[in-house]
Amino acid sequence: ASASEERFAHDAGEYLRSKNFKTMCEWMTAEVLFAKPEDPLAHLSALTAAKLKARNGAPFDPTEPDRLLAGVYSLPPDVGSAVGSDPEPAPPSTSVAAVAPASAASFAERVLEASRAISSELDPVKAADSIVKHACQALHCERATLWSLDESRPGTLLAMVTLDEAVRAVQVSVGSGIVGAVAESGTPIRIADAYADSRFNPDVDRDTGFRTGSIMAHPVRDAGGNIVGVLQAMNRLADGSHGEPAPGGFTDADESLCAMLSLHIGVALRNVMVFESAVRARAKTDATLSLVRALH
Repeated sequence: ASASEERFAHDAGEYLRSKNFKTMCEWMTAEVLFAKPEDPLAHLSALTAAKLKARNGAPFDPTEPDRLLAGVYSLPPDVGSAVGSDPEPAPPSTSVAAVAPASAASFAERVLEASRAISSELDPVKAADSIVKHACQALHCERATLWSLDESRPGTLLAMVTLDEAVRAVQVSVGSGIVGAVAESGTPIRIADAYADSRFNPDVDRDTGFRTGSIMAHPVRDAGGNIVGVLQAMNRLADGSHGEPAPGGFTDADESLCAMLSLHIGVALRNVMVFESAVRARAKTDATLSLVRALH
């Protein structure tokens, strides 16, 4: 990258971080997903107007988006924080109500912590690493993999995995195996014993020496609802254990959490793409200006 690209990237990143802009985007995304309004822009406009009125002229506080986002996850989906409308409840698979009341606070905390960390990176490789790391922590699993649709090869999912102590690209076809089935259907899959399911492909296990037990795979969608990838979690660990597998594998609460994480992952991946496009556009502008100056 040129010096101007690096300067623009640095300044843009500093500004966005100083305003806690990613959390603000996450809040707006969560509000829309819970309420599912016919007109998302009108819904967000009304929400924003209400929040600004409640602020009563006070200056912007960078911690405000944190409170707004926490407020969304602390409410049942049939309440939400919509104004002037009666939002439809979110599907059970993506609602906080799907979690037992006793664990609702822990659930919200895990979503907030993971989503904040997931959206903190704009570099594609670092973003993917952050997603995998924090998905494992939030879901209490031994390993996670982020598969993304390869735009250059339609119908192909790509992921980076460790083989022989080296990171390598692995690909599967949409419709093939568990991950491919999720990408094709858009329906999450949860399995207690991978080897008992005919869709499971053990080739990666043989190559890596890893032993897959339980699996949970969930589609990752962009803001338009299009499937852009699959988040796969493997080997649910028992809560409070030192690596022992959880009896029965992943739970309904885990699936609800995975659904929430997948929403934020879709937003994070989109942010990475938009940021990269902005950097490239700025670089082209700088190059054009340099050429114009050279001609004079």
